[in-house]
Amino acid sequence: MTDTPGAATPSPGATTPADIELDSGGRRLRFTWADGRRSDYDWEYLRWRCPCASCSGEGEYPGELQGRTELRPEETEMIDLDLVGRYAVKPTWRNGHDTGLYTFRNLRALADKDNLFSGPTAEGTRSGTADDRADPAGDPPGDRR
Repeated sequence: MTDTPGAATPSPGATTPADIELDSGGRRLRFTWADGRRSDYDWEYLRWRCPCASCSGEGEYPGELQGRTELRPEETEMIDLDLVGRYAVKPTWRNGHDTGLYTFRNLRALADKDNLFSGPTAEGTRSGTADDRADPAGDPPGDRR
C-alpha cells in the first residue's frame, strides 16, 4: 500500500498494533494501537484500497479496481487474515484474492485521514464504510470530498 497523501505522520508507537481482531459478524477488521486508540475498517472499504499491483495498478498500468463502481459480494468477504512479519496484514477474500499487503503504517494513516477511530478515546468518528467506494473517475474511495 502506498503512503496515503495528505495524511499526517503518526507518532512511532501509533503504528504498532496491540491487538488485531477479524470481526466476521461485523464485517470489519479492528485494530487496537499501542497508543490506546482503536480503528475499525469495513471490509469493503479495505477491498477498495487493496494495495496490490493487480488492483491498484503499477506504473503506467491501471489496476482492475479503477473505473469500477461496485464489487461483487465474494470480493468483499474476508475469510482469513495473516500477519506478515511485524509490519503488515494480508487478508484472503472469498474470491481467492490474497496478494494485498496492508502495512500497519498505512492502515493507521487511513484511520487518521478518514477518521476511522472508535471507542472511548475517539469522539465523532466513524468506521470506513462501503459508502466510501471508488468513483467512476477512478479516485480511490474516501478521496472524494
